[in-house]
Amino acid sequence: MAQVTEHCIWKIVELFYKSFLAFRDIYDQYESRIAAHIDALKVPRETLQLSHLDLAGLIEFPRLEDLRNRYLLALKDGCHKIFRDRDHTDLLDRYVSTIFHEISILKEEHYTVKHYAPYWARAEAQRELASIMEEAGTLLPRKMQHLDFLFKTARERLEKLLPDFRGQKILVRSLFLNRHGFAAVCYPSGVEGFYTLMYPENGPLEGYVEAGESFFKGAFYAQACEAFSEGLDCARRGPSGAPDGASMIDRLSSRLRESGEALRARQEIEKDLRG
Repeated sequence: MAQVTEHCIWKIVELFYKSFLAFRDIYDQYESRIAAHIDALKVPRETLQLSHLDLAGLIEFPRLEDLRNRYLLALKDGCHKIFRDRDHTDLLDRYVSTIFHEISILKEEHYTVKHYAPYWARAEAQRELASIMEEAGTLLPRKMQHLDFLFKTARERLEKLLPDFRGQKILVRSLFLNRHGFAAVCYPSGVEGFYTLMYPENGPLEGYVEAGESFFKGAFYAQACEAFSEGLDCARRGPSGAPDGASMIDRLSSRLRESGEALRARQEIEKDLRG
């Protein structure tokens, strides 16, 4: 049961940050296209009025659908499982549920502009077209701004929860395994940004120690070597200021040696077996 909970917490962290990055791409593209229209029309943003084609072109419908279906649906369900009971729910669960709801509304509004507005335009039904455009012209920017706020606020809440997840072996290990993937772009320092948040007293060194120890105890010696080695690289880049910094550096060094010895012993055994 504990392992199932740990895995669910890891998926919440992974799915949230992936959805955050996906939304940032959508939002940045939206802002870029708005800026291009403002520059072309030479009008202030607050008076910008676009055709139904240009309005629909501000956001790509498949990207909204992918964000909702690939990330947010599973994220919402995971947050319900971990953070919600009969009498209480965490703010993160509320934020994620609201984000899911708002993305769904935005997706439907975008669909209306993209598919129904052209129909009414062809039919020369100006009243129906004007109604769609008036609603979309107001709703679309409001929803995008609200979603931007919700995602940032939800990230702040998750960052406050990360120290509570210390000792979650699946999380600390999986973050390390994804250090060249999504974790590399979530914070300027990559996975060390996560470890800094998770271990506020000792910082990223403790994260590397925890990840390495988890790999070592699971007999994943190659990964343990990588974690201990990269932890030492982190220490060499500058003093950590961690209260237990010196002892953790000693631990990283000794464990790197032990992991290397265990890895070489395994390789020799495998070589003999192939022999």
